[in-house]
Amino acid sequence: MHVLVIGASGFLGSALVAALQDAGHQVTAGVRDLAAARRRWAGIALRQVDFSLRRGVADWTGLLRGVDVVVNAAGLFRENRPGDFNAAHVHGPQALYTACVEAGVCRIVHISALGADAQAASGYHRSKRRLDEFLLALPLSVAVAQPSLVFGPGGASARLFLALARLPLLLLPGGGGQRLQPLHRDDALAALLRLVENRYEGRIALAGPRCITLREYVAALRGQLGARPARVIAVAPGVARRLARLTPLRDLADAEALAMLDRGNCADAAPLAALLGRPPRDPCQFLAAADLDWARWQSAWFWLAPLARGSLVLLWIWSGVASLLYPPDISLGWLARTGLRGGLAVAALWSAALLDIAAGAALLWRRWRRAAYGLQLLLMAGYTAVISFALPEFWLHPYAPVAKNVPVAALTLLLLLVEAPRGLSRR
Repeated sequence: MHVLVIGASGFLGSALVAALQDAGHQVTAGVRDLAAARRRWAGIALRQVDFSLRRGVADWTGLLRGVDVVVNAAGLFRENRPGDFNAAHVHGPQALYTACVEAGVCRIVHISALGADAQAASGYHRSKRRLDEFLLALPLSVAVAQPSLVFGPGGASARLFLALARLPLLLLPGGGGQRLQPLHRDDALAALLRLVENRYEGRIALAGPRCITLREYVAALRGQLGARPARVIAVAPGVARRLARLTPLRDLADAEALAMLDRGNCADAAPLAALLGRPPRDPCQFLAAADLDWARWQSAWFWLAPLARGSLVLLWIWSGVASLLYPPDISLGWLARTGLRGGLAVAALWSAALLDIAAGAALLWRRWRRAAYGLQLLLMAGYTAVISFALPEFWLHPYAPVAKNVPVAALTLLLLLVEAPRGLSRR
């Protein structure tokens, strides 16, 4: 079959593209960033798809030509601006699904969310439910998959819960009694593949084999990482929200996310087990031996990355400020040895100081990090070359002001390669 996967660059979408190809299907990947997708995939048909731009039925006609099945794996967990949920979860997909009826598409597999029901209170769940009901009323073969928390490499929730599992002391809202039913990504993919190939109709919850508490889930992951049980301290939700905002866990810190957590995220696992022909994997078995290195790296890097980035922010900003506060006659004397004197030397001193401050401050904004890391590497290379030529005695200084550029450059390059090219996947 020819399958169009919308949201193909996301956590579930990208894995589903590979699974569909392995199963022998022809796949077209709908992505927002074509350049990034071309670097990632070779030999696969790519189409640019952005629900905020394709709002009319006619916008989808050409894309659907020859397509048998459409899988919509696109979604947002949090709005950047008001109206994002409606654009991504309602208006754009409604136009797509209406176009599917007109184009004669055989089947739609729509990835919604567990909790998108009559009791939905969050903007995220309400927008998902609105689209689910619209889709199920269309004269099409439709399966609406409603995943719970999905655990697997590259997933935002996996990173967050592995990071929690790394802590020896857990400050959890209400002691972590919230109810969850996490599902492993391999089981989610197996279910989605069956939904593409079979004629299951209506809603189906993609949830793990049993409902457990947040505290039990973190403990299960912690045990698989080989760590001793952590001490759990119950805190009020408001306190948990304020504490989380001071850490990389701030993605869980807003009131709506905590309200969804308090509501619970559980469902009947029997329909999924019947679809798979077996029970889904238990959370106590999420980490196979081959996954342990990845999981330990993820859980450690979650906390180390902001610490490393923060140290670079402090280093560069303080370097610039210190350059301006340092006795100018000494600084200008050093510059004179490089051939810069008078007003040119003063301009060079101020320019270098302001560049240092800018290189550090830019790391505070995600969109500028890649440029900031590149600027830092260029500045270090330039400073090192000039000092090595004009002031070589600094290589022998007991505080090693030049030699320290080597580990700082290595750390900067690591952050550039690991962090800057992409953001977090939200599914």
